[in-house]
Amino acid sequence: MKIFDCPCKETTDFPFSVPIEKVLYVDIETTGLAAKTSALYLIGCLYFSENQWHCKQWFADDYQSEARILQDFITFASSYALFVDFNGSHFDFPFLIEKCKQHEMEIPACFSAQQLDLYKYFRPWKHLFSLENCKLKTLEGFTGITRKDRYSGKQLTKLYQNFHTEKRANHTESFQALEEILLLHNREDLTGMLALSNFYIFIAFLQKETILSTVEVAFDDGLFLLNGTLAATIGNATYTWEVQDAYLQIKGSHISLVVKPVYDTLYHFYKDYKHYVYLPLEDYAMHKSLANFIDKSFQQPATKETCYTKQTGFFLPVYTGSTLPIFKTKQQTSQDYIALDENLCQNKQLLAQYLYDFIVYHPDVCIKNVT
Repeated sequence: MKIFDCPCKETTDFPFSVPIEKVLYVDIETTGLAAKTSALYLIGCLYFSENQWHCKQWFADDYQSEARILQDFITFASSYALFVDFNGSHFDFPFLIEKCKQHEMEIPACFSAQQLDLYKYFRPWKHLFSLENCKLKTLEGFTGITRKDRYSGKQLTKLYQNFHTEKRANHTESFQALEEILLLHNREDLTGMLALSNFYIFIAFLQKETILSTVEVAFDDGLFLLNGTLAATIGNATYTWEVQDAYLQIKGSHISLVVKPVYDTLYHFYKDYKHYVYLPLEDYAMHKSLANFIDKSFQQPATKETCYTKQTGFFLPVYTGSTLPIFKTKQQTSQDYIALDENLCQNKQLLAQYLYDFIVYHPDVCIKNVT
């Protein structure tokens, strides 16, 4: 068994739910997917100490070290309260638990600690970024993370076999080079997860697990500008999305949405039209309980098409339901609008909800890294 421990230059501003000293990033390397028939040859982790992240790796440099690296890792990990991984809830930790059973080790209590599986959180939102898949390397490429490692986990299995062949033949330079390739892949998986934690703050916003710390509205040259501040920075990259009448930018800790309002006379339709009367001269509907004082000759039974009130002014498009009244054109097209008025502009909660809904429900959102 060999143990490697070195400082990392990477960092994250992610606001963890526990003290940062209690956070442990975990990634394992194996010779296959099934723990019963595959070997565990490398366990890597990132931990925070002395104001920086460190990478610690347990490497089985012979075929007898599996139990030793597992036991040593468990001893080290026992004091941590949050494990961060990538698909670890489906692979890494079930694999480690099965290996504990094989070696007749007690399953450590720390394996039941709080877990942040980045894969589980990124996967539901890959359509927003037009990602082909949600593999770690794909997400790294999208967020601008570069890596030296060029091997897949499957290719590493063959390299690990070659490592032992070269070691038995005492080809020192060769097996040491293979060792570094194996360690590098694991190390860059870990630092990649650390870097992805920065972008995860935006995913946490989409998951409604964090809220915007500030929301501000402005108007410029007929455009509606909505600016929100995330709980932390998402890294150094800039992400944008643009269509004909809207523009979105995510940079640092800021989300900026620019929308061109519509100025028109639009209609708010009531669903329970049988309880309304239509007033042709005024061109709007009124609830029957309020229409008793109006001459019956000026009333008509409201229909689906005439059961509305109308409003002239500026409106913003919406793509899902809203707590605010929904307006449509008189033809009741599929596009919905809300009034751009003081009720909206002075309500931070409604503004934050509008920003969230626009990103999540707009049918054409495709956020790209333009750095």
